[in-house]
Amino acid sequence: MLVAILLGINLLYFNLLGLLVLNNFGGVEADIALFSGGVALVEIPIMLSGAIILRYISKSSLLLISSIVYAGFLWGLGSATSMDQVWWLMLPAGLSAGFILTVTLGFVQDLKPNNSGLGGSLVSVAHFTSKLWMAAIFATGTMISDYAGTAWLGAGVGLLAAVILFLITKDQATSQQATSEN
Repeated sequence: MLVAILLGINLLYFNLLGLLVLNNFGGVEADIALFSGGVALVEIPIMLSGAIILRYISKSSLLLISSIVYAGFLWGLGSATSMDQVWWLMLPAGLSAGFILTVTLGFVQDLKPNNSGLGGSLVSVAHFTSKLWMAAIFATGTMISDYAGTAWLGAGVGLLAAVILFLITKDQATSQQATSEN
């Protein structure tokens, strides 16, 4: 469920970006497309390099670091007042989202390492559940605040989920790393 929350927070950005750009930042539709495309451009090399980085750091540690950066991105998105400020958020958004999207897939599949079919099915369940989490956070955020407040709520929920996931899995990651070194 915690992995689904992290994926859901990533989806929250898609819902908020257009609303914030058009309503809060004085941007136009083309700004939404350029920003999204720029984030995707940053994500691609990050996704391709994820396996190399995981040689040196555990999945739960990389998810925690990436989630901290992503929470900062969402906080910045909620705090921005113009498109000039938003453009600076493209790099942290792409870096952190690339790792979150890549590492969560392997993380979920590793829950059942000896049964690849079940691990693959769990990925589908995680993606479905992430949409439910995103919808719940969006609904709650817009009910108690505005779009900026919803971004801040998403940042907090995502950060909390990442910290809990790290604390739950850090001993497991340490023992797996010690086994692979021997």
